[in-house]
Amino acid sequence: FAQGFYPVDAEEGVYSFSFKVRSFSDPESQATKPFTITILPPVMLRSLTVTRENGALMASLLADSAERRTIDLTFDVISPSGATVRTFTSRETVSGVATIRKPIPDPELAGTYRVRATAGRSSASGTFSIREVHDLAAQSQGLNTFWYRETVIQVQSSGNVPETYVAER
Repeated sequence: FAQGFYPVDAEEGVYSFSFKVRSFSDPESQATKPFTITILPPVMLRSLTVTRENGALMASLLADSAERRTIDLTFDVISPSGATVRTFTSRETVSGVATIRKPIPDPELAGTYRVRATAGRSSASGTFSIREVHDLAAQSQGLNTFWYRETVIQVQSSGNVPETYVAER
């Protein structure tokens, strides 16, 4: 006599059970064996890498599904301080193991950023860096009168690093 059990349409997660057997002829003879069943998410996001191709950032997401599914992906670009600076979504069809490639907008400031892709409760993330560009230009213009001298200094930064300019007399 055997009885089987398998969760159908179960929520993803780990389910723990125990299997117990007992002898009919010798009721004192029995054994119990624990076991688990792991229900994976419908789509598993395995890894995410970010590379620069032809000057543009490109995210490559490796996704895995046992059957053909259409999934809604959310990509978050996270700054070095931990703030989400960009979010975009994509609807993709996955069957088996698939690589999903998406362009990532370049952040404005230098630093190491993280890209997180999420589909349901599955997620994967990768990092990329934007190098520092220091480009300050200062112009001064003076106005002389009989009574005073006035100097106007105009500073412009076209770099990607917040900078401070100190004018000295």
